[in-house]
Amino acid sequence: ITRLFEQYANQHGIVAEESEIDTWTKNLDNAMRKDKNLTATDTDSLTPEEAAELKAMRRDMARSIITQWKINRNTTAQFNYRQIG
Repeated sequence: ITRLFEQYANQHGIVAEESEIDTWTKNLDNAMRKDKNLTATDTDSLTPEEAAELKAMRRDMARSIITQWKINRNTTAQFNYRQIG
């Protein structure tokens, strides 16, 4: 199904913009800083390579989530789904 979503996104020009990814990752970092139970924001103990890998992973996650949200929004509008409930 991933390939179908990728094809749909390509056909409809759906992409996660860098500014959207920046905002998403910034909001994630802020939320994690506020929750004292989450220690994943403690990057002081990471090597520069590990910190860069963590940043890349978060950006990839943001890109996937944003793209999927846009696909869902687009297909909902395209097929005129109505929310039940």
